[in-house]
Amino acid sequence: SRDDTAAIARTFEGVEVVAAPDLPAGWAGKNWACHTGVEHVRAAAADPNLQLCFLDADVRIDRSALQRVLDQHAGVGGLVSVQPWHDTRRWWEQPSAMFNLVAAMGVGMGGRKTPTGAFGPVLVTSLRDYDRVGGHRAVRAEVAEDLALAHLYRGRGSGPFVYIGDPDIRFRMYPDGLGPVSYT
Repeated sequence: SRDDTAAIARTFEGVEVVAAPDLPAGWAGKNWACHTGVEHVRAAAADPNLQLCFLDADVRIDRSALQRVLDQHAGVGGLVSVQPWHDTRRWWEQPSAMFNLVAAMGVGMGGRKTPTGAFGPVLVTSLRDYDRVGGHRAVRAEVAEDLALAHLYRGRGSGPFVYIGDPDIRFRMYPDGLGPVSYT
């Protein structure tokens, strides 16, 4: 990340910021960062049942909500994904919420079949299941890594299990209009 994400993350108690090596050819940036983080965790604690939680920097999640998502994953396994609650505070932010509704419909939420996609802002899996599908290495060049990962998990019959977040799991898009995205 070239913005202030790392500096902001360092201000939180218990957070360790891991610097990713230079982006290798053939990798998308987010996928490389997630892969690097998992490899760092793997070196520290190789428990295959360890839960991995990938959160986008613009997601705001209360501790109790994070525990609920981890508990949900513990119950179903595979890949759990949450589309954060879309926090709209200004009139120009409201139309962007429609994209989230379309995304939820597009992955097949609420249907009788296993959803076809996942939501990248919040993903939870175990290290074991992550390794079984090849992790971010298997989708290294994909810009829509959430959809690609969901496809891999679905192929193994392990999700994705997708949910809509409540205000305890939220994000905000375009708070300053259609320019650089920041969360204020």
